[in-house]
Amino acid sequence: VTSLDSVKEIFVVCPICGVDDSDVKYPRNDVHSRIVKCRHCGLLYTNPQLDVSAFYKEDSPYNDLYLKYLIGRYRTFEHKFKLINNFIKKGRLLDIGCASGIFLDIADKQGWICNGVEVNKDNVKWARERFNLLIHEDSFENVDFKDNSYDLITLFSTFEHMSDPNFVLKKIYNLLNPGSYLVIEIPNIESIQAKIFKGSYRHFLHAHYWYFSNATITEMLRRRNFNIVYFGYATKVYQLNYIIAYVAEYFTKNRFLKRLGNKLVTTLDKINFDPEIKLSLRDDYFII
Repeated sequence: VTSLDSVKEIFVVCPICGVDDSDVKYPRNDVHSRIVKCRHCGLLYTNPQLDVSAFYKEDSPYNDLYLKYLIGRYRTFEHKFKLINNFIKKGRLLDIGCASGIFLDIADKQGWICNGVEVNKDNVKWARERFNLLIHEDSFENVDFKDNSYDLITLFSTFEHMSDPNFVLKKIYNLLNPGSYLVIEIPNIESIQAKIFKGSYRHFLHAHYWYFSNATITEMLRRRNFNIVYFGYATKVYQLNYIIAYVAEYFTKNRFLKRLGNKLVTTLDKINFDPEIKLSLRDDYFII
């Protein structure tokens, strides 16, 4: 298991302005690295970054939770597809950071020709066996694709993990056919939650490098020749038992509360009580 103590620190510049002229916004703690704010464009970003790429290849309790509560995942991605279908119906699709392949499975059933990229070997194995999907087990930056080969490329909760967003956007632009679409879902640094929790905001993690506002993500996409046709907020569907299990696992250090949460989930699972909860907290941008 990889330890943060052995992870290399990498100093970076603002990917929009190309310089590191910033003020410290939040100091490093156990959950996230030092977060700074660019004095020119206002982008918040991690500096120095920790090279946590090795962590993505390891299994974690989060993967177990992700795969256990699939109904909410399907409902969430079905809602995303309703928005996407307003702009494009079918074609060739690449999902970057496709996790267990649920979005690709939905797309495949709608007639899309699907490819995925995912670094976690357990997620890739699960998706290949369950859905028989073509998924590259590697980072997007390392995989060679043919230019002008996709009609839709998606990054759901992935772009903020990428160490070189300009390289990623340039590569995506070359992969898309003329008139095609890119969909990005990223944390909203201007959300009410971000303003309330400040340095304890749930999206502030060692593995997240960039924290965009409406203005900064719009400027970054504009500089890479992308035209935004839809700018909204992500709607997500959760199963109640997933929420309880997630909070017990990640948001409390009290052993009694952890046991209580796990016991409650076990009881609710036994009586088959697991209602769906649809939330639009404006905590994540959804951009086409």
